[in-house]
Amino acid sequence: MSIEGLIGSMLLVAVTLAAVLVPLFGRGGQVATSNAATEQLTQTYDRILTNIRDLDEDFSTGKLDESTYKNERDAWLQRGVQTLEALQRQGERHANRR
Repeated sequence: MSIEGLIGSMLLVAVTLAAVLVPLFGRGGQVATSNAATEQLTQTYDRILTNIRDLDEDFSTGKLDESTYKNERDAWLQRGVQTLEALQRQGERHANRR
């Protein structure tokens, strides 16, 4: 193999490794993880809202007594607040990475 061929091969290997490893270890990997975490938190918040709506409907149709309704609704509201706070922190982290 000639020197030019060897240098060309080494350059090709270096470019290929960079293309594979940069997204894994560089900023791109952090953004993908951040987006996945935000998506999961958003889905959790949507489920919480659905549960609160279901509780409201069950209470309005008489399926739940007032005590159970208030306790359950308060618990779901607290989970909703915690999820929104986590989403806000996630957004701040994402903004700081830019």
